[in-house]
Amino acid sequence: MRTCGVWEAIYILDGLIRNRSTIQPTTVHADTQGQNLPVFGLAYLLGIKLMPRIRNWKDLNFYRPSREAHYEHIDSLFGDNIVEWDLIQTHWQDLLRVVISIQEGKVLPSMLLRKLTTYSHKNRLYQAFHALGSVERTIFLLTFISDVKLREVIHRSTNKVEEVGLGS
Repeated sequence: MRTCGVWEAIYILDGLIRNRSTIQPTTVHADTQGQNLPVFGLAYLLGIKLMPRIRNWKDLNFYRPSREAHYEHIDSLFGDNIVEWDLIQTHWQDLLRVVISIQEGKVLPSMLLRKLTTYSHKNRLYQAFHALGSVERTIFLLTFISDVKLREVIHRSTNKVEEVGLGS
């Protein structure tokens, strides 16, 4: 059950984690709300491909791998956003511990993300998931804007979920 006012994104991975059937999906489709950075980071570590519908990708931040990284045709997409590799590296073991706890059923992704989000500006683990998510979402966005077939698949899949009333 969702709490009112809480973003769909923090609940999006729970269904795949709770799934105990012989069919183990590795991709989850979501509406625009399902694409926040910590969710991208956590999904990546869980081996889940997050494929949200993006309504306006121009409103989202793309992250450069370093200040020195520049791209001939797409440089204007990136602005001044730089991936915080040090933060990811410093907290890598903690990120992996969280993933193991989720995989062992000790905590649901939504419980973890809700707790981390509460103190997001102070919580270094949240910031590490955010930094890892900035890498994963940037890769996803670059693929999304360059691949028409991917956009069509995401659009069709998201519409199917909404048609059967499973969407938010």
